[in-house]
Amino acid sequence: MNIAPSAVRWYDDHGLLPSERTSGNQRRFFADVLCRVAMIKAAQRVGLSIEEIREALSFLPPRQAPTSDRPAGREAR
Repeated sequence: MNIAPSAVRWYDDHGLLPSERTSGNQRRFFADVLCRVAMIKAAQRVGLSIEEIREALSFLPPRQAPTSDRPAGREAR
């Protein structure tokens, strides 16, 4: 995936890519980051606002990439 580091930082700073910080203040992202970036880019292409994108991403399971057992946007049962 071709994405600038500055874009990843911007997405994180605006709450679209959750991360944790290390003791050295480095960002650590979770397994779902590539799925989230792909969704952000697709949503931007169709003209969604940052707030609309943030709301759509809120339906993804936190810190987990979707799998065939756990598709994006579905609650665990």
